[in-house]
Amino acid sequence: NKSFFWISNLNEVDVTLIMPIAAAGISFLNQKLMMSMNQPATTGNKEQDAAMQQSNNMMGIMMPVMMFFIYRSLPAVLPFYMIISMGLSSVVQYFVNKQIEKEFEQEGERTKWAL
Repeated sequence: NKSFFWISNLNEVDVTLIMPIAAAGISFLNQKLMMSMNQPATTGNKEQDAAMQQSNNMMGIMMPVMMFFIYRSLPAVLPFYMIISMGLSSVVQYFVNKQIEKEFEQEGERTKWAL
């Protein structure tokens, strides 16, 4: 078995917890980037809209925390895979957001994006 940086074997749990922390951090960043261009959905009811926004904000915090607790007991290769995958996704999303902002500035108006 060859070592990978500080981990002697990627099939073992990362006892330093660097990989699970990094995976949770990148997941948090990825969610913030994804949500930065999406306008919140509205139902017409202010109370429901506030509850929905609060729920989305809580999910944006709790999901990375849950991922940390899941990844800390799995082999290091799984959080490593997620770091690479979500890291590349974050980079792509950043450039997509920049392109969309540039197009909005050129048009002079902002429209809703529905996925």
